[in-house]
Amino acid sequence: MIKLAEWSDISTIKVTTDDGEVSFVPDDFGNRHREEIEEWVKAGGVIAPLATGPVAYTISKKTPWIRMTDAEATTVANAMKTQSVRFQMIYDAANELTTTDDLYTTLKQFLGAALSPTRADELLAKE
Repeated sequence: MIKLAEWSDISTIKVTTDDGEVSFVPDDFGNRHREEIEEWVKAGGVIAPLATGPVAYTISKKTPWIRMTDAEATTVANAMKTQSVRFQMIYDAANELTTTDDLYTTLKQFLGAALSPTRADELLAKE
């Protein structure tokens, strides 16, 4: 069940379920998850407005690698090999990392699991 829904940008809704799962749903009524959110709204739920917070930024895809130690780079490279081919291909095709992009969010979670959440924040910090 949906516990909380909030706009994460102008076209994406961040959804948190009762069990703590977080997902990002496009604002596309052809998407079944967006339809579920609409049913939740009709039942009295409210999508929280877009929070004002840090300004979005973009960094080069190579920046985290430059900031890593050799040992961290080895850990991340080995962990990357265990990810889905889809994730690897999207990452390989990207030239930059933008905080409003789903790739950034996924990469931040990935780096947090491979190293630590604090280190992920440091690696992906604004240049």
